[in-house]
Amino acid sequence: MLLSTATEIRERFESFRRPIVIGAELGCAPDEGMKVLYPKPKRGQNFFYVNSGTYIGYANDIRDMLAEISADIADHHSFTGASKHRLDDQRWFTRHYIRNQDSVAMDVDGVMFHTLHDVEPTQIQVVPERTGVVLSSITDTQPCAIHGNGNGITTFHDVSRRLVEANWPPNSNMDATASPISPNLSRDDADLLRRRRSKSA
Repeated sequence: MLLSTATEIRERFESFRRPIVIGAELGCAPDEGMKVLYPKPKRGQNFFYVNSGTYIGYANDIRDMLAEISADIADHHSFTGASKHRLDDQRWFTRHYIRNQDSVAMDVDGVMFHTLHDVEPTQIQVVPERTGVVLSSITDTQPCAIHGNGNGITTFHDVSRRLVEANWPPNSNMDATASPISPNLSRDDADLLRRRRSKSA
């Protein structure tokens, strides 16, 4: 779930001074033995291991990363006849990060991405005076995005509910599963509906 503006997301991304930033999490999955290949944690570090569900970067660098990961899968997985559609993507993103730490930064402080695996709902607070902002008691940061990976889906749903109760996003009084514009409306009718909603807001 994205919680920040595009401008803030870009500013935080650029602060890493790497072409790609990838999220991090508490557990080393799916290969716990790869812990020994990670850099030594810094003092006060909160997250330690790659989370493949969250990454951001410049388009060309993302393309290069995905191409290298695909080649790695072809060379070390699919060559045995195993399906490239039945694998754990995090294993291959981890391998890429281990080999490319000069170009891929891991967000170990949760300033861009905050993963929720093994994170309790009480550890993520919705800031009442700042709409759409959450504060992590684990990292003491207000992340741009939260990711309900693994068993964190329960925490994700809990935080989502509390954000809606705090009137975020602005149209949170609507059915979250419904499109704001009915697919059966004409373009003119859709524009009229938008104007009416903006006046009533």
